[in-house]
Amino acid sequence: MKYLFTFITIGLMMVLLYSCGGGSEKSTQKTVAPKPAAEIPEAEKKHDTVSVEPAEVKPDSATKAGQAQTVRTPTAGAENAKPETAKPETAVHVPTGKRPPAGWPLIIFLDPHADGNLPVSLYGDLADEYGFLLIGSNRIKNGMQGQKIVGAFNKLFTEALTKYKVDKRRIYMMGFSGGARVALAFAEAYPDIKAVVACGAGIQPGVKPPPSTFSYLGMAGNEDFNMIEVINTDRILNREKFEHAIIIFDGDHNWPPEPVAVEAFRWLDLIAMKKNDMPRNAVEIAEAKTWYINRINELKEQGRIFDSYEVAERAGMILDGLTDVKAINTLADQLRKNPEYNNQMRDMVQTMQKEMGLQNTLLQAFGEKDVKWWMAEINNLNSSKGTRSEQLMNKRLMAYLGIMAYMMSTKMINEKNIDAAEKSLSIYRLVEPTNSEHVYLEAKRRMLMNEPAKALDYLRLAKALGFNDFERLSNDPAFASLHNDSAFKQLLQQPLGK
Repeated sequence: MKYLFTFITIGLMMVLLYSCGGGSEKSTQKTVAPKPAAEIPEAEKKHDTVSVEPAEVKPDSATKAGQAQTVRTPTAGAENAKPETAKPETAVHVPTGKRPPAGWPLIIFLDPHADGNLPVSLYGDLADEYGFLLIGSNRIKNGMQGQKIVGAFNKLFTEALTKYKVDKRRIYMMGFSGGARVALAFAEAYPDIKAVVACGAGIQPGVKPPPSTFSYLGMAGNEDFNMIEVINTDRILNREKFEHAIIIFDGDHNWPPEPVAVEAFRWLDLIAMKKNDMPRNAVEIAEAKTWYINRINELKEQGRIFDSYEVAERAGMILDGLTDVKAINTLADQLRKNPEYNNQMRDMVQTMQKEMGLQNTLLQAFGEKDVKWWMAEINNLNSSKGTRSEQLMNKRLMAYLGIMAYMMSTKMINEKNIDAAEKSLSIYRLVEPTNSEHVYLEAKRRMLMNEPAKALDYLRLAKALGFNDFERLSNDPAFASLHNDSAFKQLLQQPLGK
């Protein structure tokens, strides 16, 4: 299909997609035909979660709308080294209120680690309040082949419209990180998808923006290493006359917390009212207006004039046409004329420019600088010196280093470069001491060194630090020789401490 090139291009960094679901009535949606075997690299192991290898779609399995696909389930590695349990294919939250006559508005969640339970449970209360059906995948994750991703999403979409009564005017996607990138690609391919909420990622440099057939909300924490990308996406979509908005919140590279995500749920309702996809609700519109005015004044009282103006500008655009926005526009004008606005904006722009240069410098330093240099550099980034913008920049740079250290360590291990892997992992440990991922990678390095006993010790430590992706562990070729080892079986099947 003509849209699929976007999907494959998006796979250059962190990609995910997602499977399974429910929905009533046959879909008139066309199925996206997969291109052959484009491997999506697994790039962003920040938080390990249990995930299950999806069913593999046959190469000729593009189907008609509403038709089930023929799939086969692959084996899970050695027969005697399977994990104890696997999650259900999807996490589903049906709202507690009365179903609207047209059906439930639907949000499809794409998590980069196939942890659909996470956003579905995180936003369950919001779903009840605003009346949304939530479906999140526990199967598809970063690192999957593009062909499998497309097939799994087709299966999800068809089942969502078959099992549940869904309002077809109100089908949305919400993705985090790699999931945000893939949500954008599928919204381009599926005309039935009316809006995307993209968290922690946007349009990568060199990727052509999609046609403006859907609405777009970008969200990123001010400590997120992808914040600049999300801001640049907002600028691109503005030039393309795209219906869009952006929310920069206090937080890191993660799903937005519930108090922040409430605005996303409210935004989906407000744009639906504007497009007459749902009846106008005067009470909800008034509550939204009050919420925005309170948020504007709260940030203003904190001295965050630039942030306050950004909220005012966003509120004016979102509420325009639904209610009188004169009071909000007046607040925006006052904030824009405040001398501190220019000072804070200048500070932010300068640190963003500096940050992009420092990213390149730090990337080059992976091959040039020793561990002693990295200790000093990381101590400097962890210091509390500088302006607020500089401190946030340093947090984003530390998060960026975590990703780069993971990628470099993985690359060195895959190339069986034991010494280079030791250096990359040493840097990784300095950046994120309690992340179980570098411990897992050290176990793989020990297997390359023919030290299986030490590898098992590191796997135990990884589990103690929270590693629980046992499907990945059981299928990792690095540990194939341990599949008959009783200690390895215990790692897969016994809870920690038992």
